[in-house]
Amino acid sequence: MDTVDKIRQLLGGVSEEIVSDELLQELLAMNDEDITQTAAAAAQIVGRHYALKATRAIGDTRIEYNRQAGLWIDIAKEMEERAAGLAKPFFGGTSKRQKELEEADEDRPQSDFWRGMFEGGDLYDWQRRLRR
Repeated sequence: MDTVDKIRQLLGGVSEEIVSDELLQELLAMNDEDITQTAAAAAQIVGRHYALKATRAIGDTRIEYNRQAGLWIDIAKEMEERAAGLAKPFFGGTSKRQKELEEADEDRPQSDFWRGMFEGGDLYDWQRRLRR
């Protein structure tokens, strides 16, 4: 699968009539070959394409292009966030199995903190334990 096809797949199969392969190649060059950033730029173009179209009504059927424009702008924002690295954070240890695997790893660095380290006993006992 070539780069242009990957961008189209990210966008969900946008029509070549709206965004041509040549335009995607130009956007790719402008965005330093970053596929996600290029997909965001292409989604903005598609959003503007639909934003400029008038709402049409034929009988009982009504086509509202402004809704499609809003959806494409949302897709563009999502792609920009992905490109900037603003994805949802991963929290390790939230799975019991993952936590067990991490605790069993002998190569894992030991923490300087532990549960109950400030409870009872000598105030500086935890410092002596760290020096060992």
